[in-house]
Amino acid sequence: MLIWMRNSAFAGVFKFLLMGLLLMAVVGLILMDRNGSFSGNMGVNTVAKGPGISIGAMEFDRTVRRALASQGIGAPEAYKLGLVSNILTSEIQNRLFSRETRSFGLEVGDDDVKRQISKLAEPLATEGRTKKEALQQILRQQGISESEFIGTLRQEMANGLLRGALQPPAQLSSPLMARTLYRYDNEKRKINAVILKNAALKDVVKPTDDQLQKYYEANKQDYLIPETRTITVATLKADMLKKNVKIGDAELKAEYEKNIASFTKPQRRLVEQAVLKTEDEAKKALESMKSGKPMKDSVSKDAYNGEQDYEQQGLLPEIATPVFEAKDGAVVGPIQTALGWHILLVKKTLPEEVSPFEEVKEKLRPELENIAMTNELYNAGNTIEDRAAAGDKLEDIVSEYGMTTEIIGPFRQNGMDKDGQDLFKSYGTDRDKLIQSAYDFDAGEIAPVVETSDGLFHLIRIDQVTPDMYRDYKTVKDELEKRWISEQQKLGTQALAKAALDKLNAGGTLDDIAKENGVPVQTFDNVNRQDTPPAPLTAVVAAQAFSTDKGKAFSSAIDGGFIVGTVEDISLPSAEKADEKKLAELKDLTGRSLSQDILAQYVASLTKGKDIKINRQTLDQMYGQAQDAQVQ
Repeated sequence: MLIWMRNSAFAGVFKFLLMGLLLMAVVGLILMDRNGSFSGNMGVNTVAKGPGISIGAMEFDRTVRRALASQGIGAPEAYKLGLVSNILTSEIQNRLFSRETRSFGLEVGDDDVKRQISKLAEPLATEGRTKKEALQQILRQQGISESEFIGTLRQEMANGLLRGALQPPAQLSSPLMARTLYRYDNEKRKINAVILKNAALKDVVKPTDDQLQKYYEANKQDYLIPETRTITVATLKADMLKKNVKIGDAELKAEYEKNIASFTKPQRRLVEQAVLKTEDEAKKALESMKSGKPMKDSVSKDAYNGEQDYEQQGLLPEIATPVFEAKDGAVVGPIQTALGWHILLVKKTLPEEVSPFEEVKEKLRPELENIAMTNELYNAGNTIEDRAAAGDKLEDIVSEYGMTTEIIGPFRQNGMDKDGQDLFKSYGTDRDKLIQSAYDFDAGEIAPVVETSDGLFHLIRIDQVTPDMYRDYKTVKDELEKRWISEQQKLGTQALAKAALDKLNAGGTLDDIAKENGVPVQTFDNVNRQDTPPAPLTAVVAAQAFSTDKGKAFSSAIDGGFIVGTVEDISLPSAEKADEKKLAELKDLTGRSLSQDILAQYVASLTKGKDIKINRQTLDQMYGQAQDAQVQ
């Protein structure tokens, strides 16, 4: 249910919901039935089943499609890459955790859910849309009902309560582990090595034309010119439909009466107030007022707050009830609150007021127009899509609705042109959605309407498709020959490096190897585990050197050749002289790691003794066979 939210264009809205999945991703859930066998009553319409867990095939497929929609990747390809299995694992983990939450009786009230929805929708209320309208648009676009979203949010909030209870204290960390990590991070090594360059191998025989022909066929994919497409994107904006939206006074009056409470000011009190520091000061001021002196003259200038009218909910709880129970002219107090000691004079009761319709109708009009425009936009989008599917020309639809058009292309499946320019950059997070739609249909066809995160509808016509083609052998012959010779040099140098490593392991010396190959012995001193290694060493070479014992030899590829070396010395810093700031950061790291470990172990414990089965056969039928069919 939640996975697709993480990958959609509205990931920021659902960040709160996804915290559970992100935290639980550290757990490698051990699922039973790895070989795909299944038994019991799990049929072809179920993809996973266990105690308290049952995930249907159609339900899971919706989750997969939502998760992949904004990534520009098809479900069969995702299945081949293992992404579908990852989505299923996350779904199972989340359901196990939710089941545990419910078993503890953790629930979230309606008021808390409303506040969270308001918080999530706040950044979406743009361009005249209310928070509710913006959220509803997203839910419609992603194909999730409002009740489904609320239920999911409520459960994730409850899950958050359990996750919070599992968190260890913030100060819990391991100073010993921090010091050990400090020494590990700052370890230094001295390396002696010889560098064998590929280009130094001069006796490589040039290939024959027959060899080059075969080499070309074996590497033909490297000379592929990928398919490109050119499309016309017609865009429908709400403003284009403004002429169709007319809000009359009758509609405004109906909305006004429906929400009359929103235009009603409740009964209020006109109150004169002073706030004093001590009870004695308040009592003296009160006595002064009883003698006929005005409040303003009975207190200091700093203590006097003046007159103001208040609704009952606008006053502090300690004084709200006494003030609203008092009669006009009554003095209330002294009453203590966190602000001090209050004395209040109830001067007048202001009756409930209803703002007249004529006064507020023009404020209502933009709101109703926005709602009507959104509905009109969706209706128009559906109509346009139906007309395109029925064979209407794009130009006719564009002319009728006043849509704007843009020609994009030629572009490849990554959205780039031949020069590497992103032709869909202006579409932001929606770019992959548009590209995928353009590649789902053939030349001359019009794809279904695509709604983007800015509330616009796009109709895409595929104008031209230039299929894959390969560069001709004759045009790449010289390039092939250079590449062939370069590979032969690399293979020859690799053999020399292996022979050198064997000699070192048999008791030989670097001086002997250097002399045999006509190269010097180079020394790399103070190579630090964390720092970028000096050229020609690479991060891979450094990692190999740091996994090699002192006095032992290693070999690795580098840019343009190979390195053969030995670890001459290893030095570890003293933790007592460590940088205090770095040690503090490492202590914090150990504390956060402990938190993740606790959560990981807890979720792992939920699977103990539970026979959770995965229906691999159904997954293969849903995604695997589709992949095979495409290949054929």
